[in-house]
Amino acid sequence: IMSLLIRPAMPEDCATIAYIEKLCFSSTEAAPLESIRERQKLFTHTFLVACLDTTIVGFINGCVTQQPHITDDLFHSTALHDDQAPTQMVFSLAVHPEYQHQGIAVRLMHAFIEIARMNKKKRLTLTCKKERIPFYEQFGYINEGLAQSTHGGSTWYNMTIDFPENQ
Repeated sequence: IMSLLIRPAMPEDCATIAYIEKLCFSSTEAAPLESIRERQKLFTHTFLVACLDTTIVGFINGCVTQQPHITDDLFHSTALHDDQAPTQMVFSLAVHPEYQHQGIAVRLMHAFIEIARMNKKKRLTLTCKKERIPFYEQFGYINEGLAQSTHGGSTWYNMTIDFPENQ
């Protein structure tokens, strides 16, 4: 999609982001609006939205932390977020169902990888469900097996990209 703009999320975007999150994740997995607002405030470099004209159609966000992998406590508290830490996490990558399968998630992920590289992160990590593993492998993520996370009562896999140039 040519007219797609990827930009940092703004406070006024949070309600739309929360709506898309609810459409794309189960009720036990989706972050509530309050969490989205807190993340948007704190994740200054790592909360992006994709817009078609003025319509937000997708987003990606995640904290930066010392931990090598996502643990469930990270979803419930932003206390471990540290912009200077070596690990960039992806909490949510979501595209409104009406706009899926048009390359928007791919563009968001490429932008996020670029930010992690520019910010000299050592690794980028996320958890995903088994059926999503091939999607993330196309970006260079390595499947590191079952995650500790049981977020939302689901089974998750750790997926990581290392940036050797930043080690």
